[in-house]
Amino acid sequence: MSIAILTAMPLSLLQRRALLWTGNHHHIVGRLSHTITDAEKPDGLDQDVVVGDDASLGAHVTLLAGVHIGRGAIIGSGAIVTKSIPPYAVAAGVPAKVVGFKFTPEEMVRHEEKLYPANQRTDAVVYRQRYEELMQNKCRKDATPACNGVDTPLDKE
Repeated sequence: MSIAILTAMPLSLLQRRALLWTGNHHHIVGRLSHTITDAEKPDGLDQDVVVGDDASLGAHVTLLAGVHIGRGAIIGSGAIVTKSIPPYAVAAGVPAKVVGFKFTPEEMVRHEEKLYPANQRTDAVVYRQRYEELMQNKCRKDATPACNGVDTPLDKE
């Protein structure tokens, strides 16, 4: 039997009409989809959905099975999230893509130092790697102001 759980941390903000799907459809020849029970689904089809502390989901957001929304992330209204979103990322669209971050890596560290005990914080190196990787990918894909000589938070250091 396949059972999945939605975990929304206490400090997360879920706006009205957010859709959270922990399961996927399974099809069996000769059966109507709505008659198939969880016990008949293969293992791994249903997956937990986790929304981290301080994450904010706009109205009409859809989270699909297996998605993890990182601590402090912001998901724009109407987004369909098909892949996990890292901490403090801002994501929007269909499918949702990371379009930026609400803090620089250094601000992420300072933010967590003020709110969380040491054993619950993420290392600054991890935040910097995620931030730089996503910014480099963004610059390869589109000509945003951050890619055309305008200072990004990383340039200000």
